[in-house]
Amino acid sequence: MKYTLLIGIVVGALLLIVTKTSLLSGSRPAAKAVTAQPLVKKAGPSVKNPADDGWTPAIDVSADNLQFTDSESSVKGIVPMGWKLSKALRRNNTETSLIFSSKSHPKAALTVYFRKLSNSEKKGPAAIILKNAMREKTAQRIASGFVGYKSKDEAERTIKGRTALSWSADFSQNNEPWEEHLTRMEDETFSVLFLLNAPAKDIEAMKVDYETLVSGADFPATKT
Repeated sequence: MKYTLLIGIVVGALLLIVTKTSLLSGSRPAAKAVTAQPLVKKAGPSVKNPADDGWTPAIDVSADNLQFTDSESSVKGIVPMGWKLSKALRRNNTETSLIFSSKSHPKAALTVYFRKLSNSEKKGPAAIILKNAMREKTAQRIASGFVGYKSKDEAERTIKGRTALSWSADFSQNNEPWEEHLTRMEDETFSVLFLLNAPAKDIEAMKVDYETLVSGADFPATKT
């Protein structure tokens, strides 16, 4: 009887030891592996940065009371009624592009581009320079993918004593007829280009605004 009890106690003790050892050294469920997920950039509209072409904001340009002023180049001009300066850009400290927009004509754009000429630039008769500039602009537009771009209505003119050339062009944008009106002006100080881009059906309503921008611009007569 005593031996049986003793054997029972020993067996129970052994079972207790084996159970504890199994709990301490037994395999635990493997933790679920966590893999770092790569950051995925959300797709969005492609916005071209003007700096890609060397253009940067022109902080010296301001526009108020229907007048724009570029203090760096001493250029100023009239802003047509209903239009506002939407972009002012500069490149290489010699080229400036001012773009105007209108709520009444949301698709249209008025632009004045001017470049200060250096003393080393080759000069020649203004009429020849302007005709060459028109051909170069037409070729540039075609090379840029303007569909059906064709220049027309070439006419020489004088703006505040400076020789100028005006012309227009037809092209198609998103299967819609568009027109571009251009006026190029050249002297010993500046090379200037005025532009109006708009759907052909709306262009007539903006011709007065375009001429206001062209005739109202004032460029210094001497190099600055």
